[in-house]
Order: sequence, then structure tokens, then C-alpha cells
Amino acid sequence: MKSCFIVLLAAPVLCLVFGGCSLVKGNNSAEIKEAIEIAEKQYGVNFNIKKKAFFTGGAVCDVIVNCEDLPGKDIRIFRFEERSAVECDYIYVKYGDLAYDRISKNIRSVLPGAKVVVQESGYNHFYGNMYDKNTTLDNYLWNNMFKIDVITYGDYDETGIRTLYNKLAKTITDNGIDSYGFAIYVMNGKEAVDAVKTYEHMPDSQAYIGVTGDDVRLYAAKNFDRLAEYIKNADDLKSLSIRVKNK
Repeated sequence: MKSCFIVLLAAPVLCLVFGGCSLVKGNNSAEIKEAIEIAEKQYGVNFNIKKKAFFTGGAVCDVIVNCEDLPGKDIRIFRFEERSAVECDYIYVKYGDLAYDRISKNIRSVLPGAKVVVQESGYNHFYGNMYDKNTTLDNYLWNNMFKIDVITYGDYDETGIRTLYNKLAKTITDNGIDSYGFAIYVMNGKEAVDAVKTYEHMPDSQAYIGVTGDDVRLYAAKNFDRLAEYIKNADDLKSLSIRVKNK
């Protein structure tokens, strides 16, 4: 029994030493070079390798790079296989904090004290060919896959939250901000708002679980559709999903 246990322990060690497992395969120099060159052409910058991932999960390229125009910032370049697109979070690293600040500032100009979460719905802020070297902050704020959650409290009813929703939606779209999803959560009180975990940056879809629990009193959302398109038909009462969770 003891010898069997030793064999079980030794197997993963040998796998790591000799690179026989798919977890540690990949990151071949030629494949990394090709992926970086594709990313450089897409974004018009030169990337320098900072670190290679050890556990690649079999991906042909998984590296952290940096570049001169974003000093001190880590950028990830990833490619699962040769036929896959090269993924890079360069645009998020460049504009993510600026976008979050502008979005939250616009929302709080209407609703001071509200908590705001701006989530990117893609894994690790990867979006293939959606962005390139011509992408500006204004482009990023208008053409994106953001899901914006606003968390507040107050004596709102269904009519009140619809009015608030439309005012917030119009405010941010008038200021050049669109989104893929937009929701307002009215909590039972300030303590419930304070208990919601938020971020000073934009988390990706793996990091943010959303607003859950019995303290959500009222909820209004337009998900999986452009907010700018919703505004054009805001008078259509059926176009906005409103749920009263606790009366």
C-alpha cells in the first residue's frame, strides 16, 4: 500500500519534470514569437516578454508582456492553438481604469452615493479582433461588452425605478457610453448596499458574481442588448424587465 502511495505521488512530479502533461506543454519559442507578432501588428506596439506561464493547459502561447507606452503594466497574450485567434488584453489595460472612472462619474452625477460595477463580460478582457491600434477611449466606451450594475436604496416603486433607469441610461449614452447590459438593484437599506462587493476597476466575467441575496428589493434590467438601442424605445413598457423581489 505504501509503495502504491509513493507511485501516486511520483507521477505528477515526473509529469512536471519531463513535460509530459498537457498542463505544462506549450509556450514554444516559435509559437510565442508568432503570437506576439500578430498582437503587435493588431495594436501597433512592440511587446517584450516579461514572464511565461508554467501551467499553460496545453495552450501554445500564454505570456505576460509589457510595452513602452504602458510602463509598469502587465499585458497578457494568449493563444490556445495555432488555429485559434491570438487574444490580448492590451486595450483593457490601456483604457479600463479611465472607462470605469468616466462611467461611475456619470452615474453618480444622477445618483450620488450609488455603488457601480462595470464588468467586462469576456474572459480575461479578451475580445479577439474587436479592438485594434485605432481604438480610442471614446471607441472603447461606445463599442464594448460592458455590463453595468448600479446598486442603491430608497423608496422606489416600479414607476420610480423605471424613471430612474431611463434617466441614468440617457445620461450615460448622451455622454458617449454604451453597454451590453445595464441593471439597477434597489436594496432594502444602506447597510445592504454597503455589503455588496464592488471594485475600483472593471472585473471580468470570472471575477464578479453579481448582486444576489434577499436584500434586493427591486430590480430593473435590460441585458444582452445595446443600451443606446433601448433608449430609442424607452416608452415601450415591455422593453424593460422589472422585478419586485420583496414587498
